[in-house]
Amino acid sequence: MKLQSSIEFLTTYSFLFLLIGIIISFLFFFATAPRSVIPGQCTSLTGLSCASVIDYVNRSLGYSLLTFSFSNSQPVPVNILSMQVLINTANSFSSGCIPNVVYPGGSFTCIGAMAQTPAVGTTVSGFYTINTLYCNSGVSSLQNNCTAGSAIQYSGSFSTTATATKPLFFSVLTLLSPQATQIPVYQTNPLALPVGFTRVQNGGWTTVTSNYGFGSSAFVGNTFLGTRVGPFTTSTSFLSNNNVACANPYNSLLSMAYTAFYVPASKAGTGTVSMYANNALEVYYAPSSFAWSNVLGGGAWNANQGPSSFAANSITLSAGINYLAILWDHDCGPGVQVVKLTGLP
Repeated sequence: MKLQSSIEFLTTYSFLFLLIGIIISFLFFFATAPRSVIPGQCTSLTGLSCASVIDYVNRSLGYSLLTFSFSNSQPVPVNILSMQVLINTANSFSSGCIPNVVYPGGSFTCIGAMAQTPAVGTTVSGFYTINTLYCNSGVSSLQNNCTAGSAIQYSGSFSTTATATKPLFFSVLTLLSPQATQIPVYQTNPLALPVGFTRVQNGGWTTVTSNYGFGSSAFVGNTFLGTRVGPFTTSTSFLSNNNVACANPYNSLLSMAYTAFYVPASKAGTGTVSMYANNALEVYYAPSSFAWSNVLGGGAWNANQGPSSFAANSITLSAGINYLAILWDHDCGPGVQVVKLTGLP
């Protein structure tokens, strides 16, 4: 009878014991993990979804930078017009988002620079608002822009831990070519979608250095320009060997990765960009006006570009919000994209 009672007890309460064990494990992790790795909490009150937030503090230069990763959960595109961050009674003095026009399910990155410099490890809480145009015409009648629609403001709250580790959040759009179509020349406007290309995936990934390196399985683990190549994330898993063809009809892929960063006035000047590419690659940069320049002028853009390294080229860093775009045309077989940035504050 005692044995039967014990078995009945374990059967009845085993799930409860398991749940308690899981909770204790999580509490142990958050109690012992470095504060910088504890994820921030970001809540969307309406419409847009907030995936993550990080507060980077630079006390020597006297500012902190809130970096957000969002996605458009609306059934139509939205045009991001402006963003503002509020902590206590202080507003962000500079902010920006990229890309501007975000399709349903698409990700975008926003940053807000603050004058406050909290101590590393302290909790930072506040609110954000995003002003948009709700593109009522829908995807079918929208090519690369949305200049008319209903003015909608989205908002939410956040709580995160101040860190001295500077992240770069990349919002990535993956496009699939029409049959037998590749992109013979690089684009002059990195925000424009090539005619006929189909959006197949949107996602985001984060780097905690100023370098960027991702590739298909044949390149993962290799090091180029001092950057160890990582695998494409699950949110952009379509960027793999199995999704391109090396003979007609070509089935090429184009990835468009965007990020934003802040440059204090004292650090405005010259930065450099180095690249390593298998298939076509171009890097673009712009100040807050979105007047885009490119690094190589198509020098790394070739329909069947083999593995090649491209030396450092200068870019102009303007005071305030700056934007970066990385376009990679994956034409045939294994591919890799590596970008090394120097001179960022």
